[in-house]
Parts: sequence; structure tokens; C-alpha cells
Amino acid sequence: MATVGIDLGTYKLRVAREVNGVRTVSSLPPDGGRLPFAVEPATGGRGWRIASLKRALDYDTSLTIPSGTARTLDLLVELLREVAGSFDADGDGIPRCAVAVPNCFSQRQRAVFQEAAQRAGFLRVRLVDDTLAALLGSAPTVQQSFPALVYQWGAGTFSAALYRRKGGAVQLVAQEGNRALGADDLDAETIAVIATGLHDVCRSGTAVADPAVLRRAAVVAARVRHALAADTEEEVPLATLLGVPDASLLPILRDRLRAALAAMLAETTTLVDRVLAVGGCTPAVVLAVGAMTTLSAVQTSLRTRLDVPVVRASEDAVAFGAAVHAGLISDAEWGRLRRGPPAPPAVKAGMESRCEVRNAGLAVPPAPRRVGPMVMPTLAAGARGGRTKQGRNTLCACGSGRKFKRCCGA
Repeated sequence: MATVGIDLGTYKLRVAREVNGVRTVSSLPPDGGRLPFAVEPATGGRGWRIASLKRALDYDTSLTIPSGTARTLDLLVELLREVAGSFDADGDGIPRCAVAVPNCFSQRQRAVFQEAAQRAGFLRVRLVDDTLAALLGSAPTVQQSFPALVYQWGAGTFSAALYRRKGGAVQLVAQEGNRALGADDLDAETIAVIATGLHDVCRSGTAVADPAVLRRAAVVAARVRHALAADTEEEVPLATLLGVPDASLLPILRDRLRAALAAMLAETTTLVDRVLAVGGCTPAVVLAVGAMTTLSAVQTSLRTRLDVPVVRASEDAVAFGAAVHAGLISDAEWGRLRRGPPAPPAVKAGMESRCEVRNAGLAVPPAPRRVGPMVMPTLAAGARGGRTKQGRNTLCACGSGRKFKRCCGA
């Protein structure tokens, strides 16, 4: 039976497939473009923000794209149908599918991922945390070094998770994340500077409000970030936007990016410190995943802060790890998965935990089943994996302020 792992990134949807022991990887869109996104005014009208498909994914959220306005759920279903169709065309049949999701995503967002995959034709779908998928898809040298800290910082989200090996199985010790912290936020700073320059050149805000201009500004912002990663100088090519170059923006942009990156690094450091405090140990290795980890400032911060080897994962590691995860699940577990798309849970946007939903008197969606043991392909099975056990009289980890036994453990 074929297995497939899907990694929905901010720029690309990567698909790793394993058929008869042969692994391949593909991505959508196949050219140099990126997945649907929109540039919108930030909250309060100050600056701009990039609304990507991954961040905006929900049952009732839409994106304004060049072809019009479309629901994010429908956009993802369309992408996944193209993936499922490739298996039908090859005669392999619809495979078992594991979808990697950020550990900071809410129950509602996870349900959207699962429904989109099932609507697209993947009859049985398993969700896996992107940090675990990255670890499963990493090099054997990383898989043999524990405790391991997975530091995943991409264009849209940030995740940090500490894993240890116990009894031959890989066990999650602690994790933190932020789904509004990524390279898109750094690019938004560049867009703000470019928009200011265009406003001054045109003496009007009309050109800045043009969606086509803003989309081109986002492309320019990504080029500036890549130049920052390579420690090279990159001029802001306003000529490609309006035919009016403005070199005076360069020092403003450089200073603003440094300040923005420093603030974002401080936030990630706080989250990593929380993970290590809960884990009570220092990692033996750090697995760095995502676009932001290519920045020299981020790599220097990791090495200075933790003083342990930092290994960069390939861009396909999460998709490959999700495919490995799908292969580790037993036939009995796959058989217990429900066929067909689940009913949308009655969860309001912004509610991040099951206990918040319960306390609001809403219908609580079923908790996602966790597969145990989470075992590396190179390790022996037999021990149970999962999260560290929480005492019933301790405060619930969801942050509600209630005891665990009267909240998520009820």
C-alpha cells in the first residue's frame, strides 16, 4: 500500500510518496511561484500583513487572489485533489495519507486540514505535528542524538519541541509555538517601507492600494530577505514596481529589518526557554527547519544560546517524515479511522483549546487520536510514546487556570 506525506508550507505544498519502497517528492505550484496569498492592511491600519493560505485556513475565511475571492478551504481542497489525481493516473490508488500540521494550530484548524484531505479523495487521513515529522525525516545522525530540540521557523509559523528517547521510542517532552511569527512578518516590514516610498513618489496612496502592486512588493520583499540570508546587499527594485528607483530607502529598510528580526528572535528565545524549562534538560542537538533558519543571525543566536550542534534539515524533511509516520501506523489503526469528511466542529475562531470550547457551552469536537509508539525507523518498537503525564491536581497546560481534572482531563 502506498503512503504519502503532505507538508502545507506557506510557499509550497510538498508531497512525499512512498510506493514499493521507492520515495519521491514533488511540490505545488511546480514553478517558482508560491501558494495563494493576499497583502492586506494590518490591524489598526498601521502597516501591512501577508495573509497566506496556511495562516488563513478556516471553514469560513476567504482570500482575495488575482482570480477573485475564494474560501481557503476550497483552495486547499483544489490543491489536494491535484495530488490525489496523480495517484489515480499512475494506477497506485489513493494512498494512506499523513498531513503535517504546526503544533500551535487549534483544534478547528486541524479539523479543516483533515476535512480538506478527505474531500480531495484521501479516505483515511492522519495528522502529525510538523516537529515530529521533521525529526522522522531527518538524517540518521540526528535521530540517534537525544534529547533533540526541533526548531522549526518557516514563513508562516514557529514551532519548538523537545523529544527524548525512552525505551526505544521517541517521546514528546514539551512544545511551544506561535502561528503568527514567520518570514512573512519580516517581509511585511519591507512592504511597509516600499509602500511608504511609493506613496512619496506618487504623492498619493492610490498606487499603494493596488493589489497587483502589493503582490509585486511581496515578491521584492522575499528577494530582500534572501539577500539578508546570504549576507549580500540587495537594492530595492522599485523600478520593477513603478519605474522609479529610490536608493534612499535602503538604509531605512536595513535598519527596520534588523530591529524586526531582533524582536522576532527575542520571541522565539522565550518560547524555546519555556520548552527547555519544562523538559529540564539541555538538548544534545538542534534540528533547524524552515526558511528563517537560513538567516545567519538566527543560526548565530541558536549556537550562542544553546552551545550544541545545529543541523539544518532539508526543505523536504517534513513531507518525508509525514510519509514515514504514515508507514509506521498499523493496519488496525488505519482501520479505526473514520471514512468520509468529518462534520465541522462548533468551534468559534480564536478558541485555542478544547477546555475553552467546553466552558463556552459549545459542542466539543472529538480529540485527535495519537498513535503510539512514535518510533524511529531505526529504533526498536515496544515502548509507548506520547506526552508527559500531567497530574490531575496540577493546573491545566491549556492556560485556563483550572485544575487538569476539571478542565481538559474531565
